[in-house]
Formats: sequence, C-alpha cells, structure tokens
Amino acid sequence: MLKKFLATASVVGLLAGAAHAVEIDNYLAAGDVGGDYDEVYPLAEEMDYDGGAVAGTLSFGFGPSAGSFPTGNVLLFITATGVEFDGALDGTEVGGVTTSVISNGGQSGASSVTFLISGANSCADVAAPGDSTCFVKLPVILTGSDVTVSVGLETDAGADVDNTNSDTRVSRKLIELLPAFAIAIDEDTGTTTADLIATNGPFTDFTGSSDNILGTYDVGPNSGDYGLVNTDLASTDVDALDVDAVDLLLAGTMDAFEAGDVLFDGVSADDIDATADEATYDATVDFAGGALDVQVVPDLATAIARSDYDLTVTVTPAVGSNLISGTTKTASLQSIDRNGTQVTFPWTQTQTLGASSGASSVFRIGNLDNADTGAVFVEVKNASEAGYVNPGITQLASSIDGNGEFVVNSAGIEAAVGNYGRGDIEFTVEAEPDTLTGRQFVVRNGVIQQVIGGNVDQDVNN
Repeated sequence: MLKKFLATASVVGLLAGAAHAVEIDNYLAAGDVGGDYDEVYPLAEEMDYDGGAVAGTLSFGFGPSAGSFPTGNVLLFITATGVEFDGALDGTEVGGVTTSVISNGGQSGASSVTFLISGANSCADVAAPGDSTCFVKLPVILTGSDVTVSVGLETDAGADVDNTNSDTRVSRKLIELLPAFAIAIDEDTGTTTADLIATNGPFTDFTGSSDNILGTYDVGPNSGDYGLVNTDLASTDVDALDVDAVDLLLAGTMDAFEAGDVLFDGVSADDIDATADEATYDATVDFAGGALDVQVVPDLATAIARSDYDLTVTVTPAVGSNLISGTTKTASLQSIDRNGTQVTFPWTQTQTLGASSGASSVFRIGNLDNADTGAVFVEVKNASEAGYVNPGITQLASSIDGNGEFVVNSAGIEAAVGNYGRGDIEFTVEAEPDTLTGRQFVVRNGVIQQVIGGNVDQDVNN
C-alpha cells in the first residue's frame, strides 16, 4: 500500500552562489515541522518512491544578499530536482510578498515554475537560517533522488536581480537520500594462529598469543554529516522499530569449530555447518550495539585449517516501517594462519598408483639455515582412492639438520598416510619460509621429468 507522509522537509541554510547574489534558506512557518535549519535533510533511500508514496511540502525562504529587491514586478524562477509538483500550483505558494501569480510552468507533475510577484522589496535579507520574511512552499512528490532547488530573479523588463536571472541561479541541495542502515565490518589486528605444537596434536588449538578474534561488526542507524537518517519528512529517525532482522553469515572453513563454537558478541552461533563452511547468527538484538567481536573456539581435536573468512551482514526492515528494502554488506575478516611453513604439492600419486605407469615422486625439503629445523609433517588434502581414510597431519621426521635436507618418495609417503591414490599433499615444517627450499621431482622409468627450483618464501610471495 502506498503511503503519503505529509510534512515539511527541513532544508539547508544559506545557499552558496555568486558574490552578492540572492540568498536562500529553509523556512519553517508556525506549526511546520522539520530538522535543523542549517543542515541538509537526510532521508532514507530505501523508502517507496514510486507512485507518489513519499510526498510533502518543500519550504525555503529567499531574500536579497544586500539592500532590497526592486519595488516593481519581479519574476521568480524556480527549478527543483528529485521532485515533481503534487498538483498544479496556483501562485499562493509564495508568501511574504504583496501578490504572486503563475507566469509559466507549475503544472502537476512538473518541476519548474515561474512566479510573477510584486512587493518583493519587503523581503528581508537572510540574516540567519530560518528567519526569511519571504518564502516558497511547494507541494511535491519525491521521485527517488537527492532534492535540490535553484532560484533566480529578474525584473519583468529582463534585468538581473541581485546577480541572478532565469539562467543564472543560486542552487543548493535540500534533501539527500542516504542508506537507512550503517554496517561496519573490520578485521582483527591481533594474532589468530593455529599452533603446530598444540597439546592435543598439530593445529588443534591456537598459539598462546592468539586472541581467537577474527574481527568486529557494527550495525545500526545510519548517521552521516547531517545526523540520523529519517524515514519520513517529519524528522522521524531510523531506529530499532524499523528492523525485522539482522542476519550474520560467517563464511570460511569450520571443521574445527562445528563441535567447538563460533561466538558473536560472546553468544553462540545459531548454526555452524562444516560442510557448507559457514556459521549463521540472528543479531537483531545487536542493532545499534557498537563494535562487537566475532570469535572462534576450536574443539581441541580437529586440526584448525588455514582459511580466509568473510562476514555478511543483512538487515531486513520491519513490515510496519516506511522502509521497503534493507541492505547487505560483505567484507573480509582476519584469516587464520598456521605457524611453521606449509608447502603444498599438487597432483601427486602414491607408490601403488604410480606402479602401473612406472611413475614415482621424490619430495625434497632443504634447510638453508645452519640450525636444525623442528619437526616435518605431511597431510593429504584430497584423495582419489575410494574408501581412503585420512589419518590427518602425520609426522615424518623430528627435524632437518642444519644445512641439510629431508627427502622422501611416494613409497615413504604411502607408508605414513596410506594409499590415497592421486591427490595434493601438504608438508609443514617448524621453520621460517626463507630458510627452506621445497620441490617435487617426478621420476618415470628412472628419468627425472620435472624439476622446479626456488625456495618456499619465493613461492609464497610471488
């Protein structure tokens, strides 16, 4: 159902134009309602602007920049954008002068009009916003864009009045359409790192310095340069009554948190789905609650994956609100890292699978530092062998000697993790990336078919 909001839009004070040009301010007569004189009126862009649903009176005052207007007849040229006239004008829309009649335009649905006025010399200059003695009050329908008005005057003989005329106008924005809701999503700057040497096994918990916080969200009424956005032309601010739901969706690897937890401002997620890689939460109670944490709690049994995380916040307006659409924002939160160095080798094969073609892989990790590394682990990331049971992160060696190397082939990998067939495998070494090299040699019938040089740090950053 279309609704009309019959009120007066408060508009801005002095409108900038040429030096010593006509001055314009908002005009609030006795009984009118509206916002601050000296600010653009902020109005929600999510309202129903079709079919005359948002209508009201656009009021503004005008006066000379110095001295007085002429005593004779004066033409007052007005063009508005973002509105159309709600019915045909009849000349009574101009006040504070002796007489006012329509000279041109002013039809219903139009947005330009020329008034022929007399007694304009009684219009006082605008000493302060809101004290105009001459004014214009236009019945308008808003069409869904920012509202501006341009004004010029000239004598009926065609002479400029106060450096304005039909073509040279003083203009200013009166109403600005803005989002009703403000959503902020920020990454956490603290450490969130899965620990290779966690008590219950590699990466089953975070390091001691980690805060487990991925970031924050803040959702509430939009407040910009002009104050809170309004839901009508009667200065009604957006508030919680305009909100039906605030839905959060955290996307990222959830394997270690499905049996653990994801917390939104300390409250458990409504649903955590490791298969869908997402956690959801109804945050309606958090509307206008300030910046609130998104935190993850591992189950202390499942290895925490390296993963990026995105948060999507969706605000849905209430049925009784003047807002007919909501808003959605998606932004990145902090990623979860693992300590140590990881390098993934794609498209590898076990000894069993490679036997049929005579292919085998040799994996070499070199230690460029003169100190021993920590332990070396391997994990199968995906597998082609039907029924394969993944053992998870498996230790292959306790260290790599200083300036030494660690070498293992397909047979050694299969002995450690089983026959996965074909898949990608990831090595993890307790060492810094710039101290390691890591390469796969593909060998077929005694011939090395692929050798790639470089170090892990170069791979990660290039």
